[in-house]
Amino acid sequence: MEVESQVTRLTSAGYLKSDELPTPIKRKPATKLPVYALFLFVFSSIVILITSIVLFKVKSPILRLTSVTINDIHFDPSSFNASLTANIILKNQNRWPFQYAPGMVNIVHENSVLGTRSISGGRVPQLRSLEIGVSMEVMGSDENNGSLSREISSGLVKVWSSFEISGTFHVLNFKVQRRDCAMNCSVSMNLSSQSIQDMLC
Repeated sequence: MEVESQVTRLTSAGYLKSDELPTPIKRKPATKLPVYALFLFVFSSIVILITSIVLFKVKSPILRLTSVTINDIHFDPSSFNASLTANIILKNQNRWPFQYAPGMVNIVHENSVLGTRSISGGRVPQLRSLEIGVSMEVMGSDENNGSLSREISSGLVKVWSSFEISGTFHVLNFKVQRRDCAMNCSVSMNLSSQSIQDMLC
């Protein structure tokens, strides 16, 4: 209002002509583009963060001994040898395939290794389980295990089975996570019935 009144006085006094009147400056409304850009940046960062956590978070595979069968067994008061078949389940509970390296199955009685068997490497698809069959020979005697004869005379020999593998998960064709998994089970073999009496993992 003051500017208009001053312009009116100057015009009436002859200092300004009507065609020389100053053009009023129009203020442009404040743009909200920077606010929108900041919001989009923050939202995109949150989405990328959540997606990365979901994609790259993996659980270790599960190894489980499901059964052990004695195919044949021979023993005397101080030693025994047996042919065993074991079934092992490797479960991949992730949405990405698991590539594992070769591993080793060991059968141990106290501190003595009675038998070993190598397992070749392989691949478990996403959200799938792989069954691994293992056939091996185990032998033990009192020469390297003084307490074995007592268990043989009782008719029940208790051994430990261990299996450990390591591998990597492939996410979008990239190796992003390395995981190890292990299995330790006690197995009691009944010599007279040639069967597995107890199995605890």
